[in-house]
Amino acid sequence: MSSILNIFASSPIAPLQHHMTTVNTCVQALKPFFKAVLDHDWETVTHYRKTISDFEHEADAIKMHFRTHLPRTWLLPISRFELFDLVARQDEIANLAKDITGLVIGRKTEIPTSVIETFRDFLSTALAATDQANLISQELDNLLESGFKGREVDHIDNLVTKLRELETRNDDVQITLRSQLFELESSLPPVDVIFFYSIIDKIGELADCAQRVGSRIMMLTAN
Repeated sequence: MSSILNIFASSPIAPLQHHMTTVNTCVQALKPFFKAVLDHDWETVTHYRKTISDFEHEADAIKMHFRTHLPRTWLLPISRFELFDLVARQDEIANLAKDITGLVIGRKTEIPTSVIETFRDFLSTALAATDQANLISQELDNLLESGFKGREVDHIDNLVTKLRELETRNDDVQITLRSQLFELESSLPPVDVIFFYSIIDKIGELADCAQRVGSRIMMLTAN
């Protein structure tokens, strides 16, 4: 963990960005995870489950070090509470990714053939939202240097607007996916249906949480 502590030497923003990058890496591993699910390759599924779990644990460790080693002496236009709140919101995204893999592996949940394309679109928009939240996080140092004003604020606003559009798109695709699954319910094992709905909920929450991270950063510009 010395490398994490070294990041604090330059800025309290750097470890926050490092945390979000780790969270995003964790979440993006859901793409090959679900590719393996669709290929019925459960050995590879298990491999990516461990990869995601490892990144989630790493994100947890970064979060804890951030909370315990953030100096009280730095003069910043951002309060410690705001920084702690932001890292908690970011961390929730990685937790969701791990939860999703647990739901899938718990029953070796398979995606019904007729909803695969919609599911891919649904997953893709959730991952894109998380990636967008990471892009916004990486602008925090520039935002701080700008004094939370000027072109950098406009840039953040544009990035957050795109993130909201991705989250809205994810909501729309989720409605379609749920409708398609509803039509299939009578032909599927009831417990499998329950698990699949839970997986849909969690993936939708990925986009929601990513959007909340972006909005939280945008709120900093209003302080």
